[in-house]
Amino acid sequence: MNAFVSGGLIPPAMRGSKLEGLGAVWDWYATFAQLAGVDPTDHAAAAAGLPPVDSVSLWPYLSGAQPLSPRTVLAIGSSSCEKESVLPTECVNQWGWGDTTTIVSGLIEDAGEGEGLWKLLIGEQTQNGWQGPLYPNKSTAIGAFAFNDAFTAFCGETGCLFRLDTDPEERHNLLREGAKGANATVLARAQRMMIALRKHNSTTFSPERGVGESDKKVVNAACKAGIDRYGGFFGPFVNSTTNW
Repeated sequence: MNAFVSGGLIPPAMRGSKLEGLGAVWDWYATFAQLAGVDPTDHAAAAAGLPPVDSVSLWPYLSGAQPLSPRTVLAIGSSSCEKESVLPTECVNQWGWGDTTTIVSGLIEDAGEGEGLWKLLIGEQTQNGWQGPLYPNKSTAIGAFAFNDAFTAFCGETGCLFRLDTDPEERHNLLREGAKGANATVLARAQRMMIALRKHNSTTFSPERGVGESDKKVVNAACKAGIDRYGGFFGPFVNSTTNW
């Protein structure tokens, strides 16, 4: 993610500096919790047997107390669509609504200074493509980056591997046959990342998402609650007294 921090808490030595380590938007939760001096643990969720909070405090990194980001691996979530006779990673639901299964379809790994920033993808990756520096604009066709084969990367079970620090636009899949740079070291890294990705999938939490767009009444209720109750933001739209 791209972000910035400011304010009096930033040590003078870190002001105006640029950090390139990994961070996730949900890491701000643990970061703010540390700054506020509160426990980020969701004890109610733990008591219910739910997975722990996947958030790490970035403050030691942002403050200069440690040179490397505590976030070294970032799992990329997706959801499989409902299709028989295919593996979950071979079919991707458009927005993860309805009777689908949460999956991890990619992994980003920061191997450290000089070792590269790597991204492994598996299965179908929709809305795959490139746009100009100003997007969207009138040069973008209606329906561009739609959920169709023209804008889908088919990485399959063997995966697609990119080195983001030298190829930030993800133009060169290092696992493509005959790809330049696909040496034994790179292939070994891809194998290790694949093992880690599969481990993530073995523990993925897949909550019930409801019927989704198959029932327009539910979709309309969510939109109505967002407009009438939450000032234009999505929020809970079913409670004990009112069905929105």
